[in-house]
Amino acid sequence: FLAVHFCGRCSCPADWFSLIFLFFFSSRRRHTRLRRDWSSDVCSSDLPVIVIFYLGHGCLHCAEQLAAFAPMTEKFKQAGIELIAISTDPIDDLKQSIENYEGTMPFPLVSDAKLEVFKAYRAFDDFEDIPLHGTFLIDGSGHVRWHDISYDPFMDPQFVLDESQRLLAQPGIASVAVKTVK
Repeated sequence: FLAVHFCGRCSCPADWFSLIFLFFFSSRRRHTRLRRDWSSDVCSSDLPVIVIFYLGHGCLHCAEQLAAFAPMTEKFKQAGIELIAISTDPIDDLKQSIENYEGTMPFPLVSDAKLEVFKAYRAFDDFEDIPLHGTFLIDGSGHVRWHDISYDPFMDPQFVLDESQRLLAQPGIASVAVKTVK
């Protein structure tokens, strides 16, 4: 498993293995809780995050999903929520996703070509032996608060933003000042 950041917004190290490893695998209950003790210019350690699992640059629906979420990135940030997308593409092919996107990708794309994170989050069909599309809301303490896993990508970023704000505003949810943004 290797992940590389290609957002073009910062000078992050090319090897994100330790970053993603800490993010996804350092908790014993990795299916329901993520340890958020990593730090970088990409995502703040205490902020909730939307994680998009997508099937790489060859999937037209995935490209449409990324294109739907990209213009909403600022609204998510205003609400105190980060975005990250995890691809099935190997690192070399991940660059193609960036090249296909018009402009600068406003959130990081990382590679999970071995599908380890896809499988850990059950965004994988064991019977068919294929990865699935997934969209997850993970709160600031690392708990999965909402998810959609399907053969089709979740295409409504406004719903994800609204539902994230609703869920993160519930009493007892560890989160950092999530704001309501329309």
